[in-house]
Amino acid sequence: MIVISDATCQRIGHWFITRPLDVVAVKGKLTAVKIHELVSHIDIATQQIVSEHVV
Repeated sequence: MIVISDATCQRIGHWFITRPLDVVAVKGKLTAVKIHELVSHIDIATQQIVSEHVV
C-alpha cells in the first residue's frame, strides 16, 4: 500500500485514483494530516476500481 498526504493527493488527483484513509498525528507537525491510499494510475484503472474508489 502506498500512503500519501492530502497535499500530494491534491497535486496528483487528475492522474491517479486515491482513497481517503484517515487523519493522523505526524511528529513535528502541529496539526493532524489527512492521508490517502494511492489506488491506481487513471489510465490503467479498471471500471471496477473506478466505481469502488471514485467519490
